[in-house]
Amino acid sequence: MRAHAAVRVERDAHGALRVAELRSDVPVVLRLTGTSPVGASPPTATVHLVSAAAGPLAGDELRLDLTVGGGVRLVVRSVAAMVALPGRGGTGPSRLLVRAQVGNEGELDFQPEPTVVARGADHVAITEVSLASSARLCLREEILLGRFGELPGAFHSTLRVDVNGPLLRQELALGPDAPGLRGPAQLGGARAVGSRLVAGPAWAGQAAEAVSVTDEHGEAALLPLAGPGYLVSALAADAVTLRRLLTTAPRSPAPLPPPAS
Repeated sequence: MRAHAAVRVERDAHGALRVAELRSDVPVVLRLTGTSPVGASPPTATVHLVSAAAGPLAGDELRLDLTVGGGVRLVVRSVAAMVALPGRGGTGPSRLLVRAQVGNEGELDFQPEPTVVARGADHVAITEVSLASSARLCLREEILLGRFGELPGAFHSTLRVDVNGPLLRQELALGPDAPGLRGPAQLGGARAVGSRLVAGPAWAGQAAEAVSVTDEHGEAALLPLAGPGYLVSALAADAVTLRRLLTTAPRSPAPLPPPAS
């Protein structure tokens, strides 16, 4: 299955919010679930991803384009977790490509529900974000290794974020064949892995000092980036703990972004 969905929000000639494009392509279905009142600053659109079919399955090629114009905010959420599933035959991995562009004084808040990598699945996630110099970004990724009581499939993610040049390049490879995956230097006993990137001078502020926290349920670390941003990475035993660690810990001197919608 191949699908290409897109969202584009901008200001109209009077400075009000305009949803210029909202295009779904099964199984990537988009729903406009909210807009800010007239006169709100910044004018905001909220869009939810709704899965219209099981998967992605092996061989599926899915793409989502997000374009945020100057001075507007786009909030993207999903209604449920995405479950990557195996397919029949040698059809190759499933792929999800997310490409985003954010203009000056624009904001993208992209925090979907987790990706669950079922046993036998092979899933590739690629996220590419281009930010203008005064744009803002909050991007969360959560991966659950297998359903309850299930061994995980394979997962490979690539994240590229640019702000007048490279801000972050990150790759993550997980799966039953990854060398030393369950050793203490990598996941140990964790089943949930995630990250939260905050970028842009207005949200990330000055680079914070590195901070880490560990408790009996998981661990998290905040790492300042060379540009305007920081990255929180976390490991946890379950999805609830992972979300808590990414959202609230660790604390740092840098200002946190606005509360999630």
